[in-house]
Amino acid sequence: KDLTDPRAHFCVGSALQLPFGDAAFDTVVSWEVIEHVPKNTEPAMFREAYRVLRPGGSYYLSTPHSSLLCNIADPAWWLIGHRHYSVDRLRRLAEENGFEVLQTHVKGGGWSIMADLDMYVSKWVLRRRPVFEAFTRSKQGKEFSRNGGFVNAFVKCQKPLAPGSCASYC
Repeated sequence: KDLTDPRAHFCVGSALQLPFGDAAFDTVVSWEVIEHVPKNTEPAMFREAYRVLRPGGSYYLSTPHSSLLCNIADPAWWLIGHRHYSVDRLRRLAEENGFEVLQTHVKGGGWSIMADLDMYVSKWVLRRRPVFEAFTRSKQGKEFSRNGGFVNAFVKCQKPLAPGSCASYC
């Protein structure tokens, strides 16, 4: 639960203005973030990830998938307009902002929906950690280990190497 590795450093910042220099990282990860940036600022988030990545670096992204079942089962989608994204839209955002898309997946099913509902009820009604967190996390892990699903979209992108350069193994 707690990351205690002395190499880990934490800071607070905006996905739209990352507090790091250009080409500072080999990997950037944004799990379940894009749906929370202000609407229509998604391209800025991709540009920032691109800016802080070294050439050849990887950008991993996940977000709720825009599918009929996922949309209907997400109370935040119909109550407060929680955004969901199709793989095609994520691919377009990545490519329009300079990335090469290496992989896309949609994973998660009924147990992922149950985990989300447990989180919402526990957080909004009970004001506590999810009641069935360990159980649903176990079931959800099994769902995510299989191919297919309808709940979460995953994208792996890469910042292209500069023309004329080669990977570190050259």
